[in-house]
Amino acid sequence: MGGGEQCLVSPVALVHVCVECHCVVISIHMIFERGSCCLCGRCECDRGLGRDDWGLGRGDGGLGKGGRGGRGSANTPRRPDCLNNILGVLLRFRQDFVGLIGDIKKMYNSVDISLFDQNCHRFLWREMDADRVPDHYALTTVTFGDRPGGAIAMIALRKTSEMSNQCPKAKKLIEYSKEEKVLGLSWDPQEDLFMFKVQLNFSRKMKNCFQGPYLTVGDIEKELPAVLSRRMILRQAASIYDPLGMVTPFTLKMKLLMRELVVDMSADGKKLGWDEAVDEEFYRKWKLLFKEMFEMEHISFKRCLKPKDAVGDPDLVVFSDGSMKAFGAVAYVRWHLMDGSIECTLVASKSKLAPLRKVTVPRLELCGALLSCRLRQFIEEEMEWSFDTVVHITDSEIVRGQIQKESFRFNTYVGNRIAEIQEKSQPSEEDWPI
Repeated sequence: MGGGEQCLVSPVALVHVCVECHCVVISIHMIFERGSCCLCGRCECDRGLGRDDWGLGRGDGGLGKGGRGGRGSANTPRRPDCLNNILGVLLRFRQDFVGLIGDIKKMYNSVDISLFDQNCHRFLWREMDADRVPDHYALTTVTFGDRPGGAIAMIALRKTSEMSNQCPKAKKLIEYSKEEKVLGLSWDPQEDLFMFKVQLNFSRKMKNCFQGPYLTVGDIEKELPAVLSRRMILRQAASIYDPLGMVTPFTLKMKLLMRELVVDMSADGKKLGWDEAVDEEFYRKWKLLFKEMFEMEHISFKRCLKPKDAVGDPDLVVFSDGSMKAFGAVAYVRWHLMDGSIECTLVASKSKLAPLRKVTVPRLELCGALLSCRLRQFIEEEMEWSFDTVVHITDSEIVRGQIQKESFRFNTYVGNRIAEIQEKSQPSEEDWPI
């Protein structure tokens, strides 16, 4: 790994190689961030080169995607998944009393690439003189936008930690580290609380910036557009970032209303387009829901899951349920305190909409139980705690009875889910109490 003062661009010595081998030189543009006070720009290159651009025809054994050609990014090897799971990072971020966040400045440009790979990063430069024969240059570091760029940067970071044994705690932190921006949640460091900030904006975007101001709860009556389309509604619904599932009751309500919008419009024999206006009934429902969205700004959650006077290891309690509309699971940690009392804290939750095809409630409750087992397995794998006991709670006697039996007795739908539940948990009263 190079330092911050390294040369990111170098001239290519063997210019004739480019001519004899018919190499393709990729065009590069300087991009400046709008509204930024920094005069520094970043180099962006068009990787969208197909087979014809590379001089490859069909049947020539090229590296196109699926053997059929395609974009230039498909001509590069698929990178391994070296990034940590976002939800896992957030769970570990909530484990201890002190939360630390950080970022690596110019991470991609700190990793050198080999001389051979620099041929894939060639570009021409003629000092803004159209009559001058251009010089050949090549980027010498990993470029943001390369298909394997993220994996290369993470592997280089971990290799660097392996070569240094001076600080084992920092080494361990690097192994589980992630860029600060992926946390995504609003965090108040002073109060140590997670909060939600609603950003409702129906104006058009130009150059990745909204042309109008963000709405407040008082602006809904006057500033809400007179016409709402599926595209506009979906953009606002997708703006809520909740990887931990802290506001699942609200996000699930939005999903159900979105499905109701699509299903009801399709039932009339006319499929609603993305930019077509919704009717007055759905307009009124979404208007009310947009008002309720601002109630999330009054909700906060503790970042740290562990109380200061906690004693021993915690218990993990996972609830699950299902209905004709949706099914889900929610996990809590249960701590014993020094004064003999109990404190429970929400860890995470997951929910899914029920299929449009009619499914019985017991089957949906079984899907909820399976979701709780998957959530339990993920929490145990990602967090560094050892739980004293793990308990799954469901109000379905049918599901409990099915879990106690062998999976081969049931049909494929039920049997496969019971088998996975039994693999991820013990089908006893310890894990599934009455």
